[in-house]
Formats: sequence, C-alpha cells, structure tokens
Amino acid sequence: MSVASSEQNRVEDLREALLDNWGDSETTVDEALRRAERAPSSSAYEEMPRCPYCGSIRVRTKTTIGWKEIESRIDGRHKCAGCQEHFTNPAPSIAEYREGLREDLPEAAENAARLVVAIYREVRQ
Repeated sequence: MSVASSEQNRVEDLREALLDNWGDSETTVDEALRRAERAPSSSAYEEMPRCPYCGSIRVRTKTTIGWKEIESRIDGRHKCAGCQEHFTNPAPSIAEYREGLREDLPEAAENAARLVVAIYREVRQ
C-alpha cells in the first residue's frame, strides 16, 4: 500500500467517524464538524491545558494536514484560539496548578515566614 493511499484511507476513516458521531443521513462533513466544535468538551474544565500567555483553555494542538501546514511552520506545537499565540508548553491545568500549590505550600510558608522576620528585624533597627 502506498503512502498516498494509506493517507487517503486515514482521511476516509476520520470522515466516517465524524459523520457517525456528529451527523445523520443528511449531514455534510462541514456540518458535522461544526456540531463537534460546538459540543461541550468531554474533559473536565479543571483538567484542560491553558495558554501560557492569556490563560485561555482554547488551546489547539497544531497539525500538518492540508492548509494548516503553513500555520504549523510557526514555532510551537500549540496555538491559542483566544490570543492567537503559538507555544510549545501549555500552562498547567487548574488541577495541576492546585496539586503543585499543595506540594509547594510548606516551602512557600517557610519562605514567607523568613521574609516577615527579615522585614521585622529591618524595621526595628
């Protein structure tokens, strides 16, 4: 099987899956795609990656299929649909941020206490 026919089979499989999940007998691929894009995400909001520039959860992983090849040439694996920035590493999800905050809390509290003591000593002098 040639690379071209393999790619064509993959495209057909994606087309069929899209129509099966988001269409009916009268639906075009474009209509099914619009329905899929408007559907609520199956990912929990707190687990979604965020844009490191604006914090949006409208992060898209770039592909190299068709007309999007030009967009993919810009540095970064992801693009924010909110601010249009391209980047490689999304900001941590809210869940990841909270988990990291819990892990860093004792160290942060200790550092804050040291800072308060240092300021207090400076003021007393």
